[in-house]
Amino acid sequence: MRLGAFLWVADLNIPPESVEELRASGWDVRRPHPRHRSDREILRAAHRASRVVLTQDTDFGKLAVAEGEAFTGIVLVRPGHFPPSRLIETLKAAEQVPLTLDPPFILVLEQRGGYVRVRVRQPELGRPG
Repeated sequence: MRLGAFLWVADLNIPPESVEELRASGWDVRRPHPRHRSDREILRAAHRASRVVLTQDTDFGKLAVAEGEAFTGIVLVRPGHFPPSRLIETLKAAEQVPLTLDPPFILVLEQRGGYVRVRVRQPELGRPG
């Protein structure tokens, strides 16, 4: 399944411009509900809605792996906090990589000198990391 085919929740650290550009490209991306302010609340709400969290924050992976929090998917874009255009370029580059993603999964996309390094982790169901 290509990345854009998933349902998404964009973490609060994802620029609004990036969310709008993804939506314009056909991605189903939502922002967290205002009452879901903590990473744990965002991850839980996303999982209840079968949505993948798009983030630049490693805390989601820690919640999922170290603490065993249920999740559908987490896509971590590294390094974090670069311009919206670069975030979009990273996601579009990752879409060109043939991936088999079955929830739950953690996908790390790392910009490295002109290319995107893609790492996938699929934790075992029923037990933390």
